[in-house]
Amino acid sequence: MTSRAARWALALILVYGALLRIDRLLSNPDFNHPDSLRHFLAAEDIHLKEPSSWFAVYRGYLPYALYNRVLFGLTSHRPEIQRFGTVLLSVGLIGIVGWCARKRCGDWGGVFAAYLVASSPILIASSDSGIREDLYACLWVLLFDQLFHLPAGNRRAWGHGIRVGGLAMLVFLTRVDACLALGVMGGLALISRSEWREPERVFPALAVFFLLLLVVLPANWMRKKDPFYFVDKDKKTFRYWANLEFKGRPGFPSIEEVDNNLRVGEPISAWTYFGSILGWEETARRFGRGYLHFLVKNFMTGVYRLDALPNQVGIVGLLTMLGIALEFYRRRWELPLAPFVLLAGTIWTYNIPGGRDLRFYQAAIPFAVLLATTAACQMMQWILSLKGKWLRIPLLSLLPVLVVANPWNHDLKTSFPWRVGPTSDPIQLAGRFPLEFGPSLRLKGYELRRIGPLGLWTIPSEEIAPGQRFLLRLFWSCRKEIPEAGEYHAFLEQDGLGRFGMMRPFPLIGKFPVNHWPRGLHIVDEIEYLVYKGVPAGTTRIRVGVQGAGLPGALEHELTVFTLKKKSGIFFP
Repeated sequence: MTSRAARWALALILVYGALLRIDRLLSNPDFNHPDSLRHFLAAEDIHLKEPSSWFAVYRGYLPYALYNRVLFGLTSHRPEIQRFGTVLLSVGLIGIVGWCARKRCGDWGGVFAAYLVASSPILIASSDSGIREDLYACLWVLLFDQLFHLPAGNRRAWGHGIRVGGLAMLVFLTRVDACLALGVMGGLALISRSEWREPERVFPALAVFFLLLLVVLPANWMRKKDPFYFVDKDKKTFRYWANLEFKGRPGFPSIEEVDNNLRVGEPISAWTYFGSILGWEETARRFGRGYLHFLVKNFMTGVYRLDALPNQVGIVGLLTMLGIALEFYRRRWELPLAPFVLLAGTIWTYNIPGGRDLRFYQAAIPFAVLLATTAACQMMQWILSLKGKWLRIPLLSLLPVLVVANPWNHDLKTSFPWRVGPTSDPIQLAGRFPLEFGPSLRLKGYELRRIGPLGLWTIPSEEIAPGQRFLLRLFWSCRKEIPEAGEYHAFLEQDGLGRFGMMRPFPLIGKFPVNHWPRGLHIVDEIEYLVYKGVPAGTTRIRVGVQGAGLPGALEHELTVFTLKKKSGIFFP
């Protein structure tokens, strides 16, 4: 009876989670995440009659591109179908986490874990984005389960090894920068599970992994003349000195490093930056600081900021920390370490303010849920073991409160406050706008906003203190199709200092080229600035320039002027 009731509860939770995610899709059908456009092009580049195209996919998008290509073949080639496919993956993640928790904590533990995933604001907010993170999270949870929940007996060892090898390759091809995390996780499995020292289990896993790799490498060579075309090589080269907006992130340049180098420098490799410029001791310190911020500011509070508001500390965060303590007490290291291992390749890009890079550590959320479920089930056992109804009944009566209230205790809009992408209607703004950038591009207007705690916007006339940020929103329209690629830059400018601030190409962080804009499209783009102590006081201008896009030369327009105060406070006129 209990098992049947748990299955019905799980089914209702799946429906509940699906409705929450589909509602986001239907409420904004025209939205396109900047990264989803690249995923769409990668899937469209796969051709049924060209087998090499099945494995030669740009930027390590292979598994997700194949998934999208199947959806397109079954339905139609539209971005909305790709977003719907992500919704399906997000709903699937609910079932996968519930299934894994059920094996660890029983039927109702699985139900509890599924409910936490279904109601997670972060997972709901990203469920309709049309990017690979939900698939990546699903694959990691499945791989973790197969690595540390081994079937009994040696008769299934070969099949188990094959599954692990296949899942590991899918994780690797989904995000190539997961190779470090895969190595560390494999080492943990080797140390903590003696079964992985058996040849009949480990050899099939390695054989399948490298056999699949030997299929991918020749296919990339045959199609692109580069066996490592699927590797995201762009991430190995960074214009560190040009991107001042990165300076709130552990691992990125400090103000002194920026001041001592050119404003627009030559690309350097990550190996050169970390190994030669910083040195490995300083690099280790910055990576450690990134992990500390992740633990204290986010993971400890259910992926929220601890210092934002007292009511942001959710039940999930408290249970997660208790789960970590319980697992360490039981000397089971793999689950508490898993979220931090998953971030091994991306922790240096971790950003605290605004939640903009939550996708980099979205895969850690299911493991926080598993830890919270472990703690909740242990607490339930303690409650039921208490003698006397006068103790058990009040504690058990708290359960309905957990079901009715949001256990994450978090407002959805504060997690992902920015929805960047095409809009269905033009934006009407007064003033001297629109500004024309040739016969095709038109800037219809702009908006300046200060960014407060948790990414909340505030009115633009407030003062900005050192270390805080402001947001520039640009409203573009495409008057006619643009024949060639182009880019625009938005930057700050001061007399005597020159240009500073954001210098990287746009639109949409370079992920939606203007020559892909159809006639009549309306775009909202957002550029984030950080006010830092090294900028002197004075009159500061914001300018936007366009280069290429059918223009004979570069064209610039000034948007507005504001005063930068001595204490790095900004007052908008």
